[in-house]
Amino acid sequence: MSVQDNKSLESLRAKGCCEAVKVVPSDDCITRPDYWDCNCDEDYIHQKSCDRCDQCEAVPDEQPDSHKTEVARMLAGESGLGHCVVEDE
Repeated sequence: MSVQDNKSLESLRAKGCCEAVKVVPSDDCITRPDYWDCNCDEDYIHQKSCDRCDQCEAVPDEQPDSHKTEVARMLAGESGLGHCVVEDE
């Protein structure tokens, strides 16, 4: 949480709002900059060395980084790595 977010939350609490709000850090919100997600429903995690998805044509510059927990599940074999195209330069 940033300092600005913390000040905003304190301001809302001072006005009687958000008494039940508690911010809990979570690994679910941490992303891996070396992986990205395409638009496919399955096998949507790609390594950054992948230039585009062979199935949905997504490219890494226009897609979000993959969540740390999802990459861990993929590496553990619970899901597959996305279909990748590496373009020659």
